[in-house]
Amino acid sequence: MIHQTSESATLPPYVFLLALLLALGCHVSLAADELQRIPIPTPDAVAAEEAFPAHEIEGWMDEVVLATESRDVDFSAVCEMSLSGSKGHGQGVVELRSINFRWAENREDAAKRVIVESQDLVANEAIAFDEGEAHDTLRRLDFLWKRNKVWVSSGSESIHLNEFGALAGFRRVVPNSIDDWTAANVMRLQRVFHPCRASVTGFAQTWAGYSMSIEDHSVLRSTIRGSFNDGMYTHVLLRIGTDQLGSNQMVTFRDKLPVQLESWEEVDPKTKKALSFAVTRTAWKEIEKGIFLPVRLHAVRQHRRHPGELRAEITWRVGRNVDKSLFKLSTMGHHVVSPQSAGKESGNGEN
Repeated sequence: MIHQTSESATLPPYVFLLALLLALGCHVSLAADELQRIPIPTPDAVAAEEAFPAHEIEGWMDEVVLATESRDVDFSAVCEMSLSGSKGHGQGVVELRSINFRWAENREDAAKRVIVESQDLVANEAIAFDEGEAHDTLRRLDFLWKRNKVWVSSGSESIHLNEFGALAGFRRVVPNSIDDWTAANVMRLQRVFHPCRASVTGFAQTWAGYSMSIEDHSVLRSTIRGSFNDGMYTHVLLRIGTDQLGSNQMVTFRDKLPVQLESWEEVDPKTKKALSFAVTRTAWKEIEKGIFLPVRLHAVRQHRRHPGELRAEITWRVGRNVDKSLFKLSTMGHHVVSPQSAGKESGNGEN
């Protein structure tokens, strides 16, 4: 049971967030020695080098795009996302959500299926029983894009238990046809993201729902300002936007895969090191021969007023392993986010 709380006026929001996360524990398990921050060189050092031409680095990202955009895919993500803030007058606010979703695409029929189950873990009060039925804040949405149409089916705001105390499932709602813009906006509000896109995105953008298309990444010839190779990693300096209003980022590649992204606004005048406020770390795995995809993601935003964190584990099916029934309208409301037949990736051999 989790109750809404507020912070003391003497404590900054991020202290309250960390205390809450420690008390709750993390449902998404990440080993302590995994996804540690990779030290990066100073921005000046990277800007002064060109370990690889910008067009070659952009080509690495083209391969990342093709890994999912050129074949059928089906991935399930198990996530927890948190954001801390303040209402003023010393009152802290924390949003902590469990967000699990399944995303599948079929190239031949230009079809896409997204199933989302989300739950507000902070606002979720004790489960209330009423005549044998258990009510919870778990919400389910089921989307299908096919033949230039979009359907959505939503489960009840509650789940129910049968007379034996077992979960009986969601009450199915008949799918309704909606427009593509509305569907995309609802997905954005549910914090759905594409793991490949989130690997080169800061926490704030993913939280806001703007990490849904890997084709919109920012590792481009026009943004690359230098590259530095230290033997194991290649660090690429990016400048997004104008010199006056833009942002600074460093993408670190290993074996041509983006394993870390750092963002900063200031540089220490003495050490010349970037004072990073957001770091995203990604572990990749060879799902099939020559196909590398992200299987773990950890993004942290160390902001004075609005710190946040994302932890995710992702399992994949590609090619002929993708269940074609996912793209049938008759199956809406029946498929689950994480199918039992999809073996959980062990994470061994990750980058």
